[in-house]
Amino acid sequence: MAEVFRARAFDASGTLHDVVVKKILPHHSEEADFKTMFMDEARIASKLDHPNVVRVLDLGRLDGDLFLTMEFVEGTDLLHLAEWMEGAGRKMPIATAIHLTMEILKGLHHAHTRVDPAGQSLGIVHRDVTPQNVLVGINGAVKLTDFGIARAANRISHTMVGTIKGNLLYSAPEQVAGTAIDLRADVYSAGILLHRLLAGRHAFDGDDLPKIYQRALSGDIPPVSGLNRRTSIALFRARRRSTPTSVSRRRTSFVVRSRTFSSGNSSQSTCRRSAPTSVRCGPDCARP
Repeated sequence: MAEVFRARAFDASGTLHDVVVKKILPHHSEEADFKTMFMDEARIASKLDHPNVVRVLDLGRLDGDLFLTMEFVEGTDLLHLAEWMEGAGRKMPIATAIHLTMEILKGLHHAHTRVDPAGQSLGIVHRDVTPQNVLVGINGAVKLTDFGIARAANRISHTMVGTIKGNLLYSAPEQVAGTAIDLRADVYSAGILLHRLLAGRHAFDGDDLPKIYQRALSGDIPPVSGLNRRTSIALFRARRRSTPTSVSRRRTSFVVRSRTFSSGNSSQSTCRRSAPTSVRCGPDCARP
């Protein structure tokens, strides 16, 4: 739908910064639906201002073509990072997986709890919480990006019932079915993402497309295995509680409890007893 360029721009103080310019691909530039989606992305993202969300700086038009100017994050996306570790036969350290998930949840919570000037919820649901839409900076920053198909109350374009929006591998069952969704769809996707980071592979790895569709629709997610015994129970519960097939059974908040990890004398990390920290994602929680 769009192409992305690295560019440089002056800010209000005259300082030159690296930015990202996103524009509609030429063969889509005259299609009204794509223009509307593009403007919706800018409209939704412009209402978000959080360290864990990529900032949209400007929406403009050049030679008749719409473009977005966004914050540049020097680093890689979480998909490339996960694939690199999987290709090397390594699993992501549990502490790292927890940290990444917590940062993603902070960004989601910010989006889910935005309100208009009258105090009414904007109803923002990302709908595409996937590793490729999480940027990891070389400075350690973790940022959620691409609200191109996000749902919001003030969105101009609307998804017809029965239409799937999002990545099948990370979509909630109700999203796959094309029925109405709310923020719990993002909670489900975050749970699937956590599963992949912990297990070192996607829950549907090796399945063909029809099988993936059936498993996604039924919420057939296997338990995480091969984890440190002292942490796997709590993490498995956090993932499990975020991914029930029934929306009514799924929590509107996703709590991940983090403990401090340190390397002992052996090559295996050990868990020191310390006060757990929590990050909640949902409107029933205090803002982090």
